[in-house]
Amino acid sequence: MSKWSFTECKKCEASKGCRAPCMPRFGNKKTEILFIGSNPNQSEDLINSSVIGDEKELIDSIIKKAGIDVETCGFVYGVLCHSSESAKAFATNCFSNLSEVVNRTNPVGLVFIGSEARQWYKTKFRGIPSAFITSPAALVMAGGRSAPMYFENVNRLSELKRTGGF
Repeated sequence: MSKWSFTECKKCEASKGCRAPCMPRFGNKKTEILFIGSNPNQSEDLINSSVIGDEKELIDSIIKKAGIDVETCGFVYGVLCHSSESAKAFATNCFSNLSEVVNRTNPVGLVFIGSEARQWYKTKFRGIPSAFITSPAALVMAGGRSAPMYFENVNRLSELKRTGGF
C-alpha cells in the first residue's frame, strides 16, 4: 500500500511532542474497506509509519483469511498523532480529517480497530456497513493467530464482506 494524504493537519494540542505529527494514511485512494484505528502508538510515532511488525502481519492475515484482497484496503487513524494525553480528547479535533478521508475514498465498508475507535466513530458513519476487530496489540498479547479473538475477527470481516456485497 502507498502513503496518501488529503488534508493538512491543523496541528492541535495533540501534535505537541509528537515526532511524526499527522501520521500518514495508507492505502489506495479508491479503497473498498477502510480500517480506522484510534491513534498511533509511540513506536509508530518514532518511525512515522502506521501498523508495524507483528501487528501489521496479524491484520493482513485476518484480512486474507476473510477472503479480502489486502490491496483493496486502506488504513487511517482517527487521531493522527501519538500523544501521552488521552486521545479521546483529540478525537473531535481530528474528526474533520477522518471524515474527509472517508468521503474521498468512499469505502463500501469500515472496520474499526479496537474499542476506542469503535466507541468514538461508529455512530458518525451511519449508512456504511461496518465491523469491529480487536486491536492488534491485544491480539499479539493474547497469542496472535492462535488466540480465539483472532478467529472472531476473521468471522467479523467475513460477515462484513458477505453483508456488504463486496
